[in-house]
Amino acid sequence: MTPELGGAPSAPSDGMRAFPLALLVSLTVAACKSTSPPALRDEPVVLTSAPPRPVVAPVIDASDERDVQQWRARYPDAARELDAWRSGDEDGAAALLEWDEQHPDQLHVVVLWAMTYPYDDLGSLFLGRATWDAFAAVVASHPVAVRGFLGWCRRSVPAAVELARHPAALGLFLQGAAPRR
Repeated sequence: MTPELGGAPSAPSDGMRAFPLALLVSLTVAACKSTSPPALRDEPVVLTSAPPRPVVAPVIDASDERDVQQWRARYPDAARELDAWRSGDEDGAAALLEWDEQHPDQLHVVVLWAMTYPYDDLGSLFLGRATWDAFAAVVASHPVAVRGFLGWCRRSVPAAVELARHPAALGLFLQGAAPRR
C-alpha cells in the first residue's frame, strides 16, 4: 500500500538501499583520488573581490566664492550642520579655524582619520603624531568642539572630504566665518 492512499509505506528492497550507499562511497573515493588537500596545492590563491573604491571629491577652488557656494548647494544639510556646529561653540570653532590656517595639511589627515576610525577616541589619532602639539592644544582647550567637528566629518563624508582637500579652507566653507589673516 502507498502513503498516498493512507496506508503504511512499503519497505524498499535490499537492492534499493544498497544502490545509494554504493553510489555515495564510489563518489567519495573518486573525489578523494582526484583532488589534493588545499594545504598541499601549489596553485596561488586568487582573490576575486576588488578593493573598496575611495571617495572622490570634485576639485574646486576654495578661494573662489562661487565654488564655495556650489559646495554649500551640493551639500546643503552638511553645510547647515557645520554652521550650527560653529554657532554652538564659536570659541572652539575659532580655535579649530586658527589651527587649520596654521597647519592646513593636518585637516585632511584628521578628516580621513575620523571617517576611517568612526568608533575610535581622539587618543588613537595622536599615536604616531607626536609633533601635533597645536592640534593637541585645541583638543585640550575645546574638546566638545573638536568632537562635534569629528562627528560632522563622520556623518557628512563626501562634504568633509571635499572640504579637507583645500588647505585652510574650513573658514571659507563656514558661512560668515572668514579665516584670520
